[in-house]
Amino acid sequence: MGDSIRPNSVRIDELRIGRLLTKTELARLARISPVTMSRVSQGQPVALRTLRRLADALTVEPSEIVESPEKAGRASERGPVAAGAA
Repeated sequence: MGDSIRPNSVRIDELRIGRLLTKTELARLARISPVTMSRVSQGQPVALRTLRRLADALTVEPSEIVESPEKAGRASERGPVAAGAA
């Protein structure tokens, strides 16, 4: 995927709900696909371009919707998630 980064899905949801947007509406505003929005919602790594589009749609800086390095590190220590667990 090239450069990818883990979104802070909780913070994105807080911002989205605060703006009274559905996930579908946010995806449309950010010009990302529903599948990509699903990845964001699950906290899966996405392209930096995707995070920039989400930040623009939510009128915040990209750094506000990125998972903290400490949390991302702990998630990777747990290992891969089973396909049916998400």
